Amino acid sequence: MNNQNDNGCDICKNGWYAGKPPLEIGQNDERWATLHLCEVCGTYWEAHLRNAVIISKDDAMKYYPATFANKVEDGSHQ
Repeated sequence: MNNQNDNGCDICKNGWYAGKPPLEIGQNDERWATLHLCEVCGTYWEAHLRNAVIISKDDAMKYYPATFANKVEDGSHQ
């Protein structure tokens, strides 16, 4: 997996249109949103009711702390 791409890759961008979004890895009920991670390019996406936007890893960690709570330094779960 590459480092986060500020624009996403063709696979994750087109996946939204095809009904095959990137892997869902978190949920935030207060934001009415879910967090998704492209397994190809490493881009984080936040999906809302009507749209999805790219967010930074820092924002993902801020708004979805439980998603990152069980990660260890190498990125695997504890």
